[in-house]
Amino acid sequence: EINQFCPNVLLYWGGIFESKQLRHLTYPNYPIIFNFFNYYNKVDKQADLYLVRQKNQTLNGEYNPELVVYQPPAVRFQIPIDFTYSEDQVKISINEITIVTALSSDRLATALKNYSGTRLNSLFTILEKNPMVRWIFVGVKNADKIFAIDPRFNAYKDRGQFEVKNNEKYLSAFYKHCDLYVHLPGISGGGGGVRMAIDKKLATLCYKNSDACNTQNPKAIYNNDKDFFNAINFYVEHPEARIALGKELKKYLLDNFTPEIVAEQLRENILLAIKNYRQRIISTS
Repeated sequence: EINQFCPNVLLYWGGIFESKQLRHLTYPNYPIIFNFFNYYNKVDKQADLYLVRQKNQTLNGEYNPELVVYQPPAVRFQIPIDFTYSEDQVKISINEITIVTALSSDRLATALKNYSGTRLNSLFTILEKNPMVRWIFVGVKNADKIFAIDPRFNAYKDRGQFEVKNNEKYLSAFYKHCDLYVHLPGISGGGGGVRMAIDKKLATLCYKNSDACNTQNPKAIYNNDKDFFNAINFYVEHPEARIALGKELKKYLLDNFTPEIVAEQLRENILLAIKNYRQRIISTS
């Protein structure tokens, strides 16, 4: 069926969409591009070009380093919706500092379950040190899985400092009344929620090795727990810095991930894959 329309290039996604057998069958006859779906995809040598989603990304598996290029990911900028929340629909009090972490299904529970005692202590220290902070987890399918991890989640819930929400239909409108978005360590996925937060100029902090880092300004990506949790404290305590960071992150998004920038780079990368394929065919003929 592929041969019937004889495409100029074949693009394969990594991860659950990899179609490894089909890629190996088509490799002798077509230029092959391997596009990463997430940070942990493994690669092999049967591709003419590897598109990485983060600059200086570490690759797993066997590959030719000369075939690795950066491709800025496509960003779906938010279409304005005719809906708004009033502040008192999001915040319990006018002095509240609202931290939000959004992730669908039970992936937050899976990540938190694997936290060391030290890392959990660092998270709870944010709430203990800052009584006006309220941290909201959005998109959790089964809240009981979160509360079963550590009794302190329940304790802070009773104090009005922690909340788990199953869903938030108008997430972008919800973000307008939040103060800080935190993408916690060990989370798989969640890049869409982060980009939406940045699009709303919400100060956003990310931990390394996450898909959420794909469109994040490097200055707001943290490589160790100490710096990460210190940064949360800093931005909780300094509202001017939060506002400035939100504006800076939005500018970075607009400067690097517009449809025009993404499309132009993709065109260049497709042409490079075709060139590499032709060289491969010549060298093996």
